[in-house]
Amino acid sequence: MLSIFAELASGGRIADVGCGPGQITQYLHQLGLDVFGIDLSPGMIEQARANFPELDLEVGSMAEIDRPDASLSGVIAWLSTIHLRDDQLPAVLVGFRRVLTDGAPVLMAFQVGDGPKHVDQQWGSQVDLTVHRRRPEAVAAMLQGAGFHVVMSTVFEPVGRPGAQVACLIGLST
Repeated sequence: MLSIFAELASGGRIADVGCGPGQITQYLHQLGLDVFGIDLSPGMIEQARANFPELDLEVGSMAEIDRPDASLSGVIAWLSTIHLRDDQLPAVLVGFRRVLTDGAPVLMAFQVGDGPKHVDQQWGSQVDLTVHRRRPEAVAAMLQGAGFHVVMSTVFEPVGRPGAQVACLIGLST
């Protein structure tokens, strides 16, 4: 899905929203894309800068992407919208559409499930997170309502996480 997104989004600036420690931003950068990462957490941006000093990274919110209308050729939200409640997501998707040019893709990856789940252990560290899991058809409907046409959808089980499911959807701005 990442390589398909990269092909669809090539030729312009791409935002990796909720970029965390920067792995996806770095991957897209290595593919030759003009990508920048945004994360709400200064600590995550600090870690991403330490890991990948060549990347363009900034502290910011996916809920208010600080870019002009129709200025980006792609937005990727890889496991970052899991931090948003269901009532917050539609407005964030409208914001994604605002910054995208017509026909530009959005790629969303998220945990599949019904409703929120509390997480206290992640990657060997103690955390206190609420993960908002969703059904792919619900996210597809939200994307459509925000001005996207879903062109690709897949669900997979992440390596080392038996029983867990992640969905990836690509929508094109209409």
